[in-house]
Amino acid sequence: MTKQYFKKLTNAGTASCVFAVLAFVFAICGSVFDPVATAIHNSVFENDIDSMFFYSHDDTAVTIYHFFDVYGSGIYMAVLSFVAMIILFKNKRTKALTASSASLIIFAVIADLPLSVFGMVNTIQQDILKLTSDDTDQTVFICVCRLLVFCLPLIAGFFLLLAGLFLALKLSGESFSVEIESVEKSAKQSFDGFPAENQFAANVFIPEHPVQHSEPITTTPEAFATPVAETFSSEKTEEPKAPATCPHCGAVLKTAAKFCSACGQKV
Repeated sequence: MTKQYFKKLTNAGTASCVFAVLAFVFAICGSVFDPVATAIHNSVFENDIDSMFFYSHDDTAVTIYHFFDVYGSGIYMAVLSFVAMIILFKNKRTKALTASSASLIIFAVIADLPLSVFGMVNTIQQDILKLTSDDTDQTVFICVCRLLVFCLPLIAGFFLLLAGLFLALKLSGESFSVEIESVEKSAKQSFDGFPAENQFAANVFIPEHPVQHSEPITTTPEAFATPVAETFSSEKTEEPKAPATCPHCGAVLKTAAKFCSACGQKV
């Protein structure tokens, strides 16, 4: 008797790989967008700045918290999309991805959403206040670049989420079945702890009441000497057969010979 177990397996496919590549590109753009936009700003406008978020004339000291608050989402999404891209390309044609692979991608993207959304909303609130007091081209350029630093990782997360969802949809339509023998016990499987393969265990007879012997059983060497001697004496020994001779000349014939080697007559 066998039972059939199903394990969902699938390959990455082309669509998941493309989504992972797009996610990696947007995440990298989000990570390096601030220094690139700062260089463009300093080449176009007169007032040079050190960063779109940390101005040289600000009194607030830049800490590691400020750094991860601004660039943490982009760096996290870049690393995540890079790992997902390697795994998906490695299993593009091989059915080795399970439901845990799709779930890991989806939940990893969802985990980054609060940080990206919070940073984007906070930046929009600050930029609106700046634009109300100063609507020059320089201020508009800075506000747009600050917004893109948070939007690009969100776009990367969207593509990576599509890759995970596409992988989950593929898993729902494909399966890999494996037949495994059942381990259910049958009536003949065991007897007093012995498996059914040991057939001798099923033929052992155990009496309910042990037999009581009135006389002790002797186990002296003399008790076994007589039967053994009688057994060997009763056996008959075979007498050896005489060699065949020629009926014409009486010479000894070879085994299975048809003619006599002495007289040449047929025997």
